[in-house]
Amino acid sequence: MKTKNNRTCKLSIRLNSEEKAKLELHSSLAGLTPSAYIRHILLKAKTPTSKYDKTMIAQISRIGNNIN
Repeated sequence: MKTKNNRTCKLSIRLNSEEKAKLELHSSLAGLTPSAYIRHILLKAKTPTSKYDKTMIAQISRIGNNIN
């Protein structure tokens, strides 16, 4: 038996018509409601990591220090 999860926080987002259609399509293909689909993506998906160049960041920091 599933444990009931009392969700007490509500989140509102704004989508354009294309984004809404895409959400509805993907959630229906997954057999989930849009809310359940978003929760699934949020909780199960791998978080993307940004790759940055440490040398470039250091150079930009030095430039910023020179300006001040």
